[in-house]
Amino acid sequence: MAENDDSFMGGKEAGLLIGFSRDTIEKRATPWEDEHVPFKIRYVQAVLDKGAKPVRRYYKPDVLAFLRRPPGRDSGPVYIPIFKTS
Repeated sequence: MAENDDSFMGGKEAGLLIGFSRDTIEKRATPWEDEHVPFKIRYVQAVLDKGAKPVRRYYKPDVLAFLRRPPGRDSGPVYIPIFKTS
């Protein structure tokens, strides 16, 4: 994984992005597969520092897939959060 790669994120960051708890992110997690897994968030085990234990990093496009398309909207933003932002 490249040092500046923003395709992967931690569980807390993923949860905050879409309004889910870290536990929910972890329950939806599945080890990395090349093909998308519906209703799951793929992750890789990444070692962030020399000698550190591996940690899960979740694939951002899978996390963003938990945002939904608003009904009846054909133009404008494609996705909106499924939670209230304010």
